[in-house]
Amino acid sequence: MTPNQQTNVFNVLIDAFIRSLACPLCLGSLEHDNRGALLCRLCNANFPVRAGFPSFITPRVLKLLTSRGVSESLLGRWAESMESTYSWRNKKDSHARSRAPFSRKLTKEHRLDPEVIYKLLDLIQLAKGKWVLDLGCGTALRANHFPDSNYLGLDPCVAAINHGVPFVQGIAECLPLQSNFFDVLLSIDVFDHLISPDLAMAEILRVLRPGGCLYLSVGDTEDEAYLLHKQSRQMFGISEVKAHLHRFDSSFFQMRLGDAFSELEIHRSKGYLFVHGKGKLYESK
Repeated sequence: MTPNQQTNVFNVLIDAFIRSLACPLCLGSLEHDNRGALLCRLCNANFPVRAGFPSFITPRVLKLLTSRGVSESLLGRWAESMESTYSWRNKKDSHARSRAPFSRKLTKEHRLDPEVIYKLLDLIQLAKGKWVLDLGCGTALRANHFPDSNYLGLDPCVAAINHGVPFVQGIAECLPLQSNFFDVLLSIDVFDHLISPDLAMAEILRVLRPGGCLYLSVGDTEDEAYLLHKQSRQMFGISEVKAHLHRFDSSFFQMRLGDAFSELEIHRSKGYLFVHGKGKLYESK
């Protein structure tokens, strides 16, 4: 893509989505500066455009994380894990897979039971005409399943993004998004890759509007197959996959989300935890 084409993609994105964006440092409103980047009206922070997309991963943002208790060593491990994650994703994803029907693709890849499939299909119907955030969107293939929604993908990496998909580069712990804005937040197989799941959970609840819905999945550490796999790796001295910085059981999500939604369901299926929160109960400050 030429620089002019990248600029055109960026301008279309900003025209449609700038009201959903906010400075990740102070939550101030953003505007174009004379170099084509984004400038915070409140703290004057500048955010560049990379590969046609606005980037909100800057030294100031990472420094903010350290002030919130994230260690330099953890940031280093996270940067290393991203290399493993996207090397694997680039090998796995293909254009053909992006065209597969959503239900068939999930059934084939994750061998999910019908209850999980129905909840995901209901989510797509619910999202029509609504604002949808795909947190940790990867290559943003899921945008194909939300054609009637205001879909926005967010991920730390832009290398594999299909141009034309609304996307910003950012991290879950400092979302460059307005508070109480999104109707639906989707996060598939992301939490074990995050820098700080607790900071990310607080940000998720901040950007969801009252009445909004959350749907996320993550590997289930209570699953028998996972436990056997872990024991076998330990027996043969094989280290954990570098891309997985954290592991979870259902109590993590119950403790942090139980009072945030009118309905919270945590479903276990084939080695995964599926968390579905409906009707966020309060407005975030």
